[in-house]
Amino acid sequence: MFPEDIEPDGNIYDLNQKFRAALLKNERAAASQMVREYGKAWKVIRAQIEKLTTQYYAASVAGEKPPISWLYEFERLQILQAQTEAEIEKFAQYANDAVLLEQREAVTAAQRNAERLMRASFPQGVKVSFNRLPASAFENLVGFLQDGSPLSSLLNELPGEAGKLVADGLQNGLLLGWNPKRTADSIREALGGNLARALRIARTETLRSYREATRQTYQANSDMVKGWRWSSARNERTCAACWVLDGSIHSLDEQMEEHICGRCAMVPITRSWKELGFDMDEIESGQPGTGIEAFEKLPHTEQIKILGPAKFAAWKDEKFALSDLVGRKTDPDWGATLYEKSLKELIGEEQAKGYTRLALMGVAQNTGNYSADDLIRVAGLGLRGLSPSELNKVVRHVAEAGFEPGGQQKISTMLAGQIWEGKVLQKGEFIKPDVAHYLKHVTVSKEWPEGTNLEEYLQSLKNIVEDPNSDIFISKYNDAWQVGFVGKSGKWQGAKGNSFIFVEYKVKYGYWVTGFQPKDIETQVLNYKEREILKWIRKQNLK
Repeated sequence: MFPEDIEPDGNIYDLNQKFRAALLKNERAAASQMVREYGKAWKVIRAQIEKLTTQYYAASVAGEKPPISWLYEFERLQILQAQTEAEIEKFAQYANDAVLLEQREAVTAAQRNAERLMRASFPQGVKVSFNRLPASAFENLVGFLQDGSPLSSLLNELPGEAGKLVADGLQNGLLLGWNPKRTADSIREALGGNLARALRIARTETLRSYREATRQTYQANSDMVKGWRWSSARNERTCAACWVLDGSIHSLDEQMEEHICGRCAMVPITRSWKELGFDMDEIESGQPGTGIEAFEKLPHTEQIKILGPAKFAAWKDEKFALSDLVGRKTDPDWGATLYEKSLKELIGEEQAKGYTRLALMGVAQNTGNYSADDLIRVAGLGLRGLSPSELNKVVRHVAEAGFEPGGQQKISTMLAGQIWEGKVLQKGEFIKPDVAHYLKHVTVSKEWPEGTNLEEYLQSLKNIVEDPNSDIFISKYNDAWQVGFVGKSGKWQGAKGNSFIFVEYKVKYGYWVTGFQPKDIETQVLNYKEREILKWIRKQNLK
């Protein structure tokens, strides 16, 4: 039963939240009873499944299981299907009666609560009388599940579907050699959709009856009420579309096109004192702003829970406005409903895939506070360009990264025999990565001028990264994101050096992976076989 003892204290919006909580509490209690009724039906069905499965295995001869055609002998399978359909038909009838009862209680509660909400809109002490819905309107509001209606058809489909699921599940279990318990458990999982559908019908129609009774009660009192305002629960379970619609104003002729199992409510907008013919100061409505305003003030962690990380990142990147999230459609069973648009609908398939990949990387959650590495991934996926400040953040980060600090690199044949800090290097020994790159490209390959020391080599690479005239590209190299910088060698071009210096940073490692002067930048760098998804961020030197 719907409680009647809610005190009308606080403003109209607080009172509405209390009514909503009471409505949902009653709905949950009804759902729990429906689950128990379904459990009774399943208990009978399970016993028949296990009995027939046991008989099948008992019919084995010399270890050989009988053929599946055994199920059809003496109409064994047909009898099981008929038993299943009979039990689910009983449940469907219970669900039908339960929903009708819930609708009646919801309509009664809606009229009572609508009147109390309207009364709460006026100052204390003001006596107001309200019109109530006629009996004919009341009956229409609880008639959604009468015979022949689409929703009644949905419930009527349950027995036939259940019979087929049991028959298919039994045959599948026997073919796979499952024991009776495992076969029954598998069938129960498949039948779970029947219960879920019944619960969905019950909740949707109970709440829809409540909302429509509320609207019609307001309409019957249009001399005092001029419209209604959308009110959502404003919590993490509230879908983004309902957040957007929260606070929107509607005429009394507009029905609330809620989605399936929707929990939103309609708050009355009463006429002003002037419209009612009174010369009095207006009172504050207590309206807590719009849902969009409230959503924008939420912490990022809560916004992510509501939108999901991919959609959150796209929104923060201004790929769509919150108002774009609301979609409307006509469902063949449920009629006009609203829904939250998918990311694909909002920004297109390719961009949606990119933001989804960003979410899977764990990066989307950082939107609005991207690290330099995050920005490299965002730009690499082609989701958007980098702002000057963001590009500067990437440049500064890469410039300071250097080669792997504290790392060790094995001495190659090329470097064996070179002298470093008074010691002859031996193949297979280890040296620091920055020293290895210096010896390879400066001492051995002579790409830098003779006499260039380690510090100068590293500084020349840093200068290329920081130079605003350097070209920058992002790519995937062996499936790992990297950012490369190409700048003119200038004074750092050695005897066997070349016109450009190339520096590359790997996001996965967080440091430089190379710094040299390529002879042919096209073949050695840009078109190297392991490199893919190359995207230019800045291109000024290479044409």
